Amino acid sequence: MDFMISQTPQFPAWDEFDLNGRSYLRARLPSSETAESEYVAPRTIAGRYRVDRLLAVGEISVLLLATDERTRRSVVVKSLRTDAIEIPPLDVPLSPADRLSVIVENLRRARHALQTERRLLVRLRNLGGSTVAHPNDYVYDVNPLLKRLDPAIDEPLIASEPYLVLELLHGDTLEKVIADSHPTGVPEPLALAWIAPIVETLASLHVSWRSTRGRNWHCVYQDLKPANILIDPRGRPRLFDFGGCQVIIDGVPVLAGSCTPGYAPPECLAPGPARVLLANADVFGIGA
Repeated sequence: MDFMISQTPQFPAWDEFDLNGRSYLRARLPSSETAESEYVAPRTIAGRYRVDRLLAVGEISVLLLATDERTRRSVVVKSLRTDAIEIPPLDVPLSPADRLSVIVENLRRARHALQTERRLLVRLRNLGGSTVAHPNDYVYDVNPLLKRLDPAIDEPLIASEPYLVLELLHGDTLEKVIADSHPTGVPEPLALAWIAPIVETLASLHVSWRSTRGRNWHCVYQDLKPANILIDPRGRPRLFDFGGCQVIIDGVPVLAGSCTPGYAPPECLAPGPARVLLANADVFGIGA
């Protein structure tokens, strides 16, 4: 997904409505599965982040531009698409309890990806990485659409949507910069100046670490491409969209992540959830 771009995508206007004494925003999102899909967010998330407009839409996530009402600064809020949560078909023979368990587990998996992205950003910032967005906050708020997955979803934590609040990055993707300013190729000194900080960030990401719970973490970015690198107004590169990382905990893949053919090495495209990538997958991506 190509996120945090300076251009404003054209989306249908918000439809504002009230529910249980609160104001919500509703929009119809493009979908690969259906003609469009409904998305709902509180007008003010967690009593602090007032939504201004949609920034970008991906296959499983949505980016919102919002205003932090405490600091008066613009931020990016990343949330999940409700239609990305897998629901067992009605013709699958499941008891109501088993059906609810499957939906809750799929919700947990989707949210785990968002939580893990935040954890990776926090770690990289703590290691001194300046090429990634600062993770400002991680909050929960009500999402009325979750009740449509199953009427039994009423536990507050399950019926609440997580939101990852990020620093707003300004600029254009490297993909656009190359197309607009360097259609015949980027001069080598400039290319090296852009890629070197990204390589340092990836090197930090590749260093395994042990969590406070004693679990060993190993990560590979695997989706390095010009569309995932932002060039800010000062010419500095910034790497974003860590939702595509593969994350290995205690030798077991917990997040498969995503990759783009043409930039990713063959092992990233291999089928099967058990494939474990090494840092050289990102070395291939740097070269590509």
